[in-house]
Amino acid sequence: MFSIVNQAFAGILALFLGTGTATATVVPADETVRCEIRVTQQGGTMSLQGVYRADAATTGSYAFQVVSSGGGGNSRINQGGGFDARAGETVTLGTVTLGASALYDSSLTVTAGGETLECAEHI
Repeated sequence: MFSIVNQAFAGILALFLGTGTATATVVPADETVRCEIRVTQQGGTMSLQGVYRADAATTGSYAFQVVSSGGGGNSRINQGGGFDARAGETVTLGTVTLGASALYDSSLTVTAGGETLECAEHI
């Protein structure tokens, strides 16, 4: 029984990882996704993108942080600044590329339209 559960878990994990994309989002109960960190693996690299979707035309600021560790050492990457977005527009607020075997913690904080959104992704 235990090995069947392990095989099922491994199959689900393989299916999830096989897509090459993992995302983590903060979703207010009454709204669609507005803040997320998109993770894409291709070959020997992994790309993390901080993404924000504007409901209305807005001006805001962001802080995107990635802390990674892996075979090549450790790193702490901080990106941030201001941005403008049109209503319904999805904007990329920072991109970080790491080795595919890296472990990381990432966070995106977006302040726009009088509110602050936070999202995170960890592997």
